[in-house]
Amino acid sequence: MRLIILIAPLLFACGITNQSARVISINSQASTCEGFKELAKIKAIGYQQDTVDYCTAEKLRWKYSDSSKVLSFLHTRNKQNCGAKLEMAVTKNGETYVIEERDNGNSLSNCLCYFDTYCEVPNVEKTSIVVNIESQNYNLDLSTENGVVVIDTTHTWPCLGRL
Repeated sequence: MRLIILIAPLLFACGITNQSARVISINSQASTCEGFKELAKIKAIGYQQDTVDYCTAEKLRWKYSDSSKVLSFLHTRNKQNCGAKLEMAVTKNGETYVIEERDNGNSLSNCLCYFDTYCEVPNVEKTSIVVNIESQNYNLDLSTENGVVVIDTTHTWPCLGRL
């Protein structure tokens, strides 16, 4: 017990307990199981995607506005436990933008589902950046204003019969 009393102030002093202070993204949204519906994607967050290609790959779709300096990310076909309550967050590690999906739920289901997650990063004033998602780095040329990164092309349930 005495050891815990001595260590706890050190943890608070080092900032280990406050990981959210490093988050630089805003407007996090997560779909329910089976992803955002087509109209919700278009109306809510301005992304248009061909739902026919949804099952072909897990993708990170991004858009950049040079005028507003806002970079937005849409991660599609992210397979998670059906009971997940996802939140997408972006942090910076040096010059690398690190995308994380956090499960803020406290229940597990006996199934897997595909989710989509979305967030925005304000005040991005670069022409190219490095993004890390699922432990992989990708170079994004923001001068093109939008793009798609293919993360995984493995076809698993529930997309097995939909190709």
